[in-house]
Amino acid sequence: MFALILSLSCAIVIVLWVELRRLFARRAAQYQAFEPLEPLKPRRSARLRATPSARRVEDVPLEALPRITGFRPGDVIELAIEGPVPRAEDLQFEQIGRDVRLLIEGFPAVIVEATHAALLHPAVIRFRSA
Repeated sequence: MFALILSLSCAIVIVLWVELRRLFARRAAQYQAFEPLEPLKPRRSARLRATPSARRVEDVPLEALPRITGFRPGDVIELAIEGPVPRAEDLQFEQIGRDVRLLIEGFPAVIVEATHAALLHPAVIRFRSA
């Protein structure tokens, strides 16, 4: 009788151990392929248009660029762009006084007012087609 109880409890422990391993493997796979449950909602937006006459950064005056005001850490900036979406390495952030100028492939695109360039990185910028 004791052997029967011992073998039954060992079988239950083995089954539970296998099921827990499967559960942990599924959870690990979910975290590796994690996607947000909700799409990020942009809080700021601006429209970009290609300026064929602008060949250098100095050619475009700061007053001619669209401005984003009230940017805070954690915000997402959504930009409507005509043409192909630029890669993350094509985005540069330049500190200009209290503001930051966003350069896309070397061309000035937008000014983010009253923020520091260290707060901005390519993951903050989202693009959509115009």
